[in-house]
Amino acid sequence: MKFFKNPIIKMISRMSIYMFVFLLANPLFANNTFGQSLDKTKVSISLDNATVIEIFKIIENQTPFSFVYDNKIASKTELISFNSNNISVLKVLEKVSREARLKFKQVNRSISVNIVPKKEVVIIVPVLKEITGKVIDENGQPLPGANITVKGTSIGTTTDFEGNFTLEVEDNVKTIVVSFIGYKTVEIQIENQSNFNIQLEEDAAQLDAIVVTGYRKSLEEALSIKKNSTNNVDAIVSEDVAKFPQSNISEALQRVSGIQITRDGAGGVGNQVSIRGLPSEYTQVTLNGQAAPNATDTRSYNFNSLPAELFARTEVYKSPTAKIDEGGIGGTVNMVTKKPFELKDRIIVGSIEGIYNTQQQGGSTVTPKLSLTYGNKNDKFGFIAGVSYNKFFNTSEGYDIVRYRERSYDIDNDGTDDFTDVRVPLPRYISQGQEVERLSFNLATQFKVSDNFELLMDAVYTNNKQVETRYAPIWFLQGPDASAMTTDGNFLLSGTFEDVDLKLENQQQANDTDIFQLGLTGIWDLENDWKINANINFSSNNRDSERFRYYGLNTNTVTYSVVNDQKWFDIQTPTDLSDASQFTMDEARHYLWDNNDKITSGQIDFTKKTSEKFTLDFGAKYRSRTKDRTYFFNRVRNIDEPFAPVSMLLDDFLNNVDEATGPNEFLVHDWGKAKELYGDQIPFGKDFERIDAYYNITENIAASYAMGTLNLSKLKLNFGVRLVNTSLISKGVDVDEDTGDLSDREVKSSYTDFLPSINARYTLAKNLLLRGSYGRVMTRPSLGDLSAYREIDDVNLTISAKNPELEPFRANQYDLSLEWYPKAETLLSFGFFKKDIESFITSETVDVQLNGNTYQLSRPTNGNNATIKGLEIGYQQPFTFLPSPLDGLGIQANYTLSDSNFEEVVDLGTGETESYELPNNSKHSYNLVGYYEKYGFSLRYAYNYRSDYLRSKPVPEDGLKYRDSYGQTDISAGYKITENISVNLNILNAFNSKPYEYIFERKFQDNISVYGTTFQFGVRASF
Repeated sequence: MKFFKNPIIKMISRMSIYMFVFLLANPLFANNTFGQSLDKTKVSISLDNATVIEIFKIIENQTPFSFVYDNKIASKTELISFNSNNISVLKVLEKVSREARLKFKQVNRSISVNIVPKKEVVIIVPVLKEITGKVIDENGQPLPGANITVKGTSIGTTTDFEGNFTLEVEDNVKTIVVSFIGYKTVEIQIENQSNFNIQLEEDAAQLDAIVVTGYRKSLEEALSIKKNSTNNVDAIVSEDVAKFPQSNISEALQRVSGIQITRDGAGGVGNQVSIRGLPSEYTQVTLNGQAAPNATDTRSYNFNSLPAELFARTEVYKSPTAKIDEGGIGGTVNMVTKKPFELKDRIIVGSIEGIYNTQQQGGSTVTPKLSLTYGNKNDKFGFIAGVSYNKFFNTSEGYDIVRYRERSYDIDNDGTDDFTDVRVPLPRYISQGQEVERLSFNLATQFKVSDNFELLMDAVYTNNKQVETRYAPIWFLQGPDASAMTTDGNFLLSGTFEDVDLKLENQQQANDTDIFQLGLTGIWDLENDWKINANINFSSNNRDSERFRYYGLNTNTVTYSVVNDQKWFDIQTPTDLSDASQFTMDEARHYLWDNNDKITSGQIDFTKKTSEKFTLDFGAKYRSRTKDRTYFFNRVRNIDEPFAPVSMLLDDFLNNVDEATGPNEFLVHDWGKAKELYGDQIPFGKDFERIDAYYNITENIAASYAMGTLNLSKLKLNFGVRLVNTSLISKGVDVDEDTGDLSDREVKSSYTDFLPSINARYTLAKNLLLRGSYGRVMTRPSLGDLSAYREIDDVNLTISAKNPELEPFRANQYDLSLEWYPKAETLLSFGFFKKDIESFITSETVDVQLNGNTYQLSRPTNGNNATIKGLEIGYQQPFTFLPSPLDGLGIQANYTLSDSNFEEVVDLGTGETESYELPNNSKHSYNLVGYYEKYGFSLRYAYNYRSDYLRSKPVPEDGLKYRDSYGQTDISAGYKITENISVNLNILNAFNSKPYEYIFERKFQDNISVYGTTFQFGVRASF
């Protein structure tokens, strides 16, 4: 972890560790919430037409209290509005009591909820008096946390550690009720007395109530976020501290309507997120509202680089507001860590898991996943610290086509081609695996400096060590000699080819990635309803990569056929793929590159509540991002030495797939032996730097915004504008292809965007919402495309270049949805969206003048416009209306239609052109999740489907590459052994779905892979 070698970082790390140990042992954090009372505990609530359950959740999130209630309470349909920054819980519950006819009973930090009978009337009288007392047991020992309430109301308090209490009651109150878990409840007549000594007798009676927990709790809180937002927001919420619904954030997000994910080629792990049909680089990703750096040339973010248990929730903003950072035409994904003051109590959470994947290179191994989180708070200070360690193996095995080439054959040698323009493949077997070792630390502190000033610090550090290994025997069939050929048009069904080179192409790449983010936020609550929020943030993503690629060589006759199965080709050859004596060592390559991405930002936000109905927000932000890459390459060819000294055998290849008719073992390189023999022959030095791959780009963004929020009885509206200036400094080189001369090149550019937005939510009827929005949005080009690199060929008069003067993608987007929340945890929604997108980036070849000559310049450029439109339908509901035990069942389902009129043309380099649609957009996708939660047992069955799609913008020589429709089933089960200990089992890709990819048409196989099934079994303890 070279990151920790920096002396400043080393000092910060040591201080964080010392602080963690000190706080863990400090008696300041003794649990002090027993004496917290409803009338003295304050909350901030801003809700319109909220259900009582949503109000309870706000109180639970901000206080130590929790509510228990039965299904009748959960089904209450009364809608209540609040807009208060500092109101006591007692006042909140009094209003709820009046408007929803509920009464409350406090037991320690639990508040039970019951319905007030129709004949009973609750009267609120503002005249108060104070009563005091002490509660003891039969032995005279004080009972801390005993509950004292005014009979028939929710007004009450709890005793302190000495059993003492003080309570303000209405002047006409006659009776108080004293209760404590495990003791008989007593009623005390006040009369004219103001001080009481109360003794309780033991009683084993227990409170019987329904508490929503686990996955249902996660769904309920996510639904509350969606319902109470003005703009279009979806969310995934953790089930508990350090317990995200899935261990991979992108795979959890795919359950949200409108979201599709891509999976990596080494095990099918979800890693990138697309929103509403646009590729992943159109998705803005933030961590606690701040831009998240990445280690690629694009703006796509790898969600598999951070452990999911770090986050309390992940929000998906499908429509913008002026306050949200610009950058995502598709939308914004914001990963949010838990804040210390959000804790109800001290927490210690630990988990241990074993992970096993059925498809592994080189054997079967169970790998560990460990995590530990500690958090605590008092009235002034709180902190959360966590550490997690994870190691896992994933492998994809399959049959693959490198590419197709058009060839013509004169089989009978009569001078006339018998087969013309046949697309002949380069087939290969492929085993692609990854071994990942990840260590993460997180720390958040929150300090209430004064009644109106608060400081928050959050830091995340992750080190990912990844070793990717790919083994691939490739047959180069595309020679001139062939016989016994059969075709279907230009599709090759079978053929025998002479003198075919079989290359054992094996590569291993080690990636060492450090991810760091540190933020400091100050929050001021000022007089006259002013609020100021200031933040500074630094983040970085640094990846060092080294790759070795080796080739073994054999030449022989090969027969290729897809007559029996177009997905699983059949290869027949006299070559024995397990006999090293039939191969020679042919070539060795060595690659090295560094990717660095650093972001520094500062912002300040002002909020002014001008009236009960209107709030004004305005602010400014400056963000500077520097991204650079250096790249080295060296190789030695035509080695022509025995292969045996560097060989080993890969076994168990696709031995669990009946359709795969090829061998289950073949020769590969032994990495240690190959590096020992040939590593010295492929060293690095300045002469081996790939200048064409170098870039250094600085992107400076200055933004300001103003936004108003109008809150009327049925209408909530926010509207505003964001003004953004982007300036770019791109450094690269000019390369003269003939002389090899290099010259520095620096290009500066800038542009300004005016981004208005408006979001409205209107209550048509009880629990029926109409939501609409308009926004002007943008996505900046990939940083790799902005490089100042340019290669000049003075002989052929051509220039190959990137384009640092690219304009961003811009779009106008529209949303309209109808949402019905008939009762708690239930939603039926219909939504329509449309995006009019300008200036997709395409490729162009144009004539330019240079040094008095006309050159052909090839570079990326801003091109066509397009429209994306679609529908989103969602439904979720717990089946609490069913008789027990079936009332633990529930469902979550959604469907998305995403259609685009995007069309672009690519020159295949053969005189042909092909039109293609928007990459990475599945027209149809849906999720279906069934769950059961009761008696401490939980079970979840989730199926995700997306229709076929173009995988990426096509490369001319490779053609149009598609992925066929794909569905995957994941299963989760858990059991709560005790209140603090639970076990869980997750099964990913339970039925071993096999993705299929093709080129041009489905019959032209490109790849079929087997990911295998992953099992995660673990134990979790929470105290």
